[in-house]
Amino acid sequence: MSTYNLKMGKNPGEFKFICTCTICGTKYQMGRHFYNGKHIPRYKLDVCQSCYDSNRDGWHPDFETTLLSHLKENNIPIPERNNEGLYPRD
Repeated sequence: MSTYNLKMGKNPGEFKFICTCTICGTKYQMGRHFYNGKHIPRYKLDVCQSCYDSNRDGWHPDFETTLLSHLKENNIPIPERNNEGLYPRD
């Protein structure tokens, strides 16, 4: 599951949601005017935009251990592999 941190912005009353990608561990910002990540409802997974874009055809084998661990921890069924032999991204 992703980690979220709420930080104060430069202006009074401005807050930033800083998230940590479940797949690669990169921190990224979400919230007002910032959408540097993606939520994947099928997996209840929050990932950075780079991981999302880089795995368009399915999750790269380097990420399978992390993905499968997340699925098991959250009691999410493991999907069948796609035609490319990868777990589908969405």
